[in-house]
Amino acid sequence: MSDWLYTKGRIYEKREQLDSALVLYATARDLAASNNDKIGIASCQIQMGYVYHEKNESRKGLDLLKKALKLSREAGEQEVEAKAANGIGRVYSFLSEFDSSNIYLNQALEINKTLGNKRGMAEIYTNIANNYGRASQMKKAIEYFLLSQKLMQEMNDIPGVTHTFRNIGVTYFFEGKYPEALQNLHEALRVVEGTEHHADIIQNLDFLGEVYMTIEDFENARLYWEKAGEAYKRAYGEKTNPEFVFKQGRALLLKKDFTAALANFLESEKLKKEMGQFVGGDLYWNLGQAYEMLSEYKAAEENYAKAVDLSQSSNTYLIKLKSLYGLGKIAEGSGNVAQAGNYYRESYDLARKAGLKENEMNAAAGLYRVYKKQNNATEALRFIEISTNIRDSLFNEENTRKIAKLEAGFEFEKEKHELEFAQQRKSAQEAGVRRMLWIALAVTGLLLAIGIFYFRSKQKANAELSRLNEQILHQKEKLEELDHAKSRFFTNISHEFRTPLTIISGVAGQIMDNPDAWARKGGQMIKQNSANLLNLVNQILDLRKLEAKELKLNMVQGDVVHYLHYLSESYESFARSKGLQLHFLPAVEKLIMDFDPEKLLRIISNLLSNAVKYTPDKGNVFFHVNQSAENGNPYLQLRVEDTGTGIDADQLPHIFDRFYQVDDSTTRKGEGTGIGLALTMELVHLMGGSIDVKSTLGKGTAFTVLLPVTNESPVREVPVEQSDSAPLVNLEVQHAGEGDRRTAILPAAQLKTEDLPTLLIVEDNPDIRQFLVACLENNYQLETTTNGREGVNLALEMVPDLIISDVMMPEKDGFELCETLKNDERTSHVPIILLTAKTDMESKISGLKTGADAYLTKPFEPEELMVRLENLFELRQKLQARYRSLEPESVPENKEDEFVQKVRQAVLENISDETYGIPQLCRAAALSRAQLHNKLKALTGQSTSHFIRSIRLHKAKALLESSDLNVSEISYEVGFKNLSYFSSAYQEEFGVPPSKTRK
Repeated sequence: MSDWLYTKGRIYEKREQLDSALVLYATARDLAASNNDKIGIASCQIQMGYVYHEKNESRKGLDLLKKALKLSREAGEQEVEAKAANGIGRVYSFLSEFDSSNIYLNQALEINKTLGNKRGMAEIYTNIANNYGRASQMKKAIEYFLLSQKLMQEMNDIPGVTHTFRNIGVTYFFEGKYPEALQNLHEALRVVEGTEHHADIIQNLDFLGEVYMTIEDFENARLYWEKAGEAYKRAYGEKTNPEFVFKQGRALLLKKDFTAALANFLESEKLKKEMGQFVGGDLYWNLGQAYEMLSEYKAAEENYAKAVDLSQSSNTYLIKLKSLYGLGKIAEGSGNVAQAGNYYRESYDLARKAGLKENEMNAAAGLYRVYKKQNNATEALRFIEISTNIRDSLFNEENTRKIAKLEAGFEFEKEKHELEFAQQRKSAQEAGVRRMLWIALAVTGLLLAIGIFYFRSKQKANAELSRLNEQILHQKEKLEELDHAKSRFFTNISHEFRTPLTIISGVAGQIMDNPDAWARKGGQMIKQNSANLLNLVNQILDLRKLEAKELKLNMVQGDVVHYLHYLSESYESFARSKGLQLHFLPAVEKLIMDFDPEKLLRIISNLLSNAVKYTPDKGNVFFHVNQSAENGNPYLQLRVEDTGTGIDADQLPHIFDRFYQVDDSTTRKGEGTGIGLALTMELVHLMGGSIDVKSTLGKGTAFTVLLPVTNESPVREVPVEQSDSAPLVNLEVQHAGEGDRRTAILPAAQLKTEDLPTLLIVEDNPDIRQFLVACLENNYQLETTTNGREGVNLALEMVPDLIISDVMMPEKDGFELCETLKNDERTSHVPIILLTAKTDMESKISGLKTGADAYLTKPFEPEELMVRLENLFELRQKLQARYRSLEPESVPENKEDEFVQKVRQAVLENISDETYGIPQLCRAAALSRAQLHNKLKALTGQSTSHFIRSIRLHKAKALLESSDLNVSEISYEVGFKNLSYFSSAYQEEFGVPPSKTRK
């Protein structure tokens, strides 16, 4: 075996470059095999097994480790044999198969005893102890930790000794034996105090803080966390660790020192942001608590809302339901009873779902108060009963009975008051009737006399009132329409700002982190997006100046045709990138006249941009230039025509209105603010001209501009290269190959391997798409597409591991994409992250209602995106463990449960049929081979063949435990006709042969 290759592999493994490590180990293994070096082969297989385990391919890792174990036994190399057995035990432990794990760990232990390897024995004792601890056998866990500790003390291994003391302390903590936990944790701290083992000192102090917090000794908890922060600062010479500052705040909050707690929470938030760390919902909930206790309700509400937002994306039930309860209390205190009820209800539902009784009790009490204030006695009584029943199991029974008695009288008192009120009203009515009979006789004559006069006056007043109401209603509708238009404008302008800001902020960060790879391309992207922002700002400022009549013309006299030709040429590459032809058609070769180059540029840029944006592939845009006469006066005539989608006749009168957009949906083909054409018309009018539009749906649109021809300004050659007059072309001009699914902008040396998870990016903005590719391509296999319809089709075809999608896209927006894929059995399991510039709560809720797993607003931090992706994959691994153990008779909780049960039932119904395999299961699931493989791999972590085999083997195990059939009969019963293969497969699955399963 090449020692150099093996050593290089270890280096790559430590750097977590796992694929490169695998290649080196495999090469070293093959070299060892060519030399018949069994020990070399086994050593490489052990490391390969560890790497596959780290890549979450634990079963593959087990196969290699077991081969290494067999080879090392054949070669008689006990040290390598012990290492292989220990590795197998660790992997089985990770898979929570503790019995199998302990079998191999004990084999490794015996070998190390024979070799006299105390360090190896101590490590294995710790591994066995961890198995017992995870299996809730705490007494056995402590027994093995003590065996490990004894060996560590004999070797004078200070880190080993402190680890065992800490492990024992934590085990006692989980048992609820707090004095024993504190004793061992203090001993763990004593062992390392005054040494250079900084990480151990910090961990011991941190655990002591947690135990003191649990037993409600808040001052000691704060003290030890303060010491942990000081130790961290001494060790690493950095700012104080924000986590320890936050924990001190928790202790101070429970001590009711709210001012000091608030200061700690704010300091922790500041430190986290300065260090680029994620600020979680837990911190914002605690900030909300502190502000609420200090009666700063507005700040409390803001922080509770932040905590809810963050917990929605991370699925943190406890933080979310506690924050909702806090929002409910604030809403109730401010008199917004209905809103308080909504918050309490959501908190109550989450608490019930999570089985958190105390939180359920608090939310139920809040609902009781709400319904009581709303005089809904039935619901009030229902929730006070729920609250008191829970309190009955948690608190003093006598206090609970008093509360229940007090609240049970609510409906009785209410009914009593209602009866008294009804009786009083009845008596008053009878007395009133008698009085009215006498009064009526007295005034009847008078009423008859004035009746006709009153009726006529009323008619006149009603007519006038009706006229005024109509006038007010009309004004109200106009104001509402303007308000809606302005609201839409600010929403769109936010979107227009956030998209380039995402690129500028994100790329700037990448340049700082990796200047060699990003400097040139990133600088170009920043420059382009900065120009887009500047153009947008200039348009808004120009519009404001026009309103205030502050915008002045800077007229020059020159060849306008030459200048217009230059503007047209600058848009040709933009048009080609969209698959269009732009035709410049001047009817005159030269025309000397007065014009303002910058204003004319804005007019032409807006008209050509819209024409290109709304014309489909293979279409045409025509730019006509001519000279005409109106009422004997010469005019420059400009006409921009396209063969695009056209504009509805009902919308044509409004297209020059400020803030108006022909298509303001989330599926519109182009982005915009609704001020471009309004600004164009104002600029045309400023130059003394006019603008007109004609359009036919499905055929196209034509804008005609007339500008007066004069020759009064100074003669000057118009400089076409100056930056002031540079064409305002959208940055999409720079991106050719729009139809390509995949675009890489980093060096080719960083390409991925097929082992990486697949990720589909659906984003219509090319710079955002390219930025996402650059950030993610080292960790994922990427596919990209540019609109929602293509995104849905591609997702159904490839079934990716994860999808990132923009919200506002052509043909199908992100919400529709999400809803379509989440309701399709082929892709319902795929996590989806939505990216959007829309920050309002309504948009977030809309996205989450369609099934989105996360919702990120632009501009976003790449690190936050990576954390969200990692969390989603971690969640999927937990779901895989759940689905591998899901029984057919379990009640389905969602679509994925139904799918797994359906395919499992299909196998069980044909379990004795040896030929029943992948093709038959594909037909039963109505999925292609690739779709079924990808879905099962995502849900269970198993390929289709392994999934089928696992079901057969689990059925065999059940039959062995419950029937009198022999092993051979059971093998045939579950579809294995080869008994030898059945036995080996069974042992691989369960760690024991079939014959040892039967009780």
